[in-house]
Amino acid sequence: MPFCVLIILLTFGAVLLPGVAVAERTLIIATHAPIPMSTENHDGFLDRVIRESFRRIDHRIQIKTLPPKRAVRDLETGKIDGQYFRVKRAIEKDETILMVSHPLFQINIVVVADKSANFQPNGWQSLAPLEFAYYRDAKHISNRVAQFSKKYDVPKNKTIFDMMAADRLDYGVVPYFLARQMLKNKEYSGLKILEPALETLFGYLYLSGKNRPLEAPLSKAIAAMVKDGTMRRLCPRCGF
Repeated sequence: MPFCVLIILLTFGAVLLPGVAVAERTLIIATHAPIPMSTENHDGFLDRVIRESFRRIDHRIQIKTLPPKRAVRDLETGKIDGQYFRVKRAIEKDETILMVSHPLFQINIVVVADKSANFQPNGWQSLAPLEFAYYRDAKHISNRVAQFSKKYDVPKNKTIFDMMAADRLDYGVVPYFLARQMLKNKEYSGLKILEPALETLFGYLYLSGKNRPLEAPLSKAIAAMVKDGTMRRLCPRCGF
């Protein structure tokens, strides 16, 4: 066989030779979810859900931890294939990202305070007279509290709890699942979660526009996971 023909067959074998498949590209999916939803080795509650949802549509993925703003930028420019732990937002028809329609998890936004506090939350406006802190990269919370003057945006969720434990702050605004996890630590034993929640949101998986064909299959896969109990098993805190 002429050498040039051999090279062509080896290079384009998937096209020229029946039954030879092209190796499927591994998709890069970003997360910035805190522990226990995502972990350093990507074995958190949501990490497991994401892996299973892509497995059900026969796609390989690599989960990568990225800062929220960078993940959004990389998704919009197509450098990564997806991003999870995002709340729903309006998307213009010509944008380069899309949302998988079935939600991944439910998020209750709550107020955390000292156990002696007698404040009862009643929607976002009830925070107006309070001095409180929130994680600065939590965009939805940031937008909700923009009008209030006695607020602190901090670089880490843990900072909120450290400030309250040190009596440097009266209140913190965080997702319920995070508050529950943090309050297991003895150093925060003097704190409690106040009810009711300020707001209940749903979190979604977003995809790069180049992966639009995957949206419907992924939505169906997530719905099936809810129906057959897989979601509750993999992520008991997802709310499904």
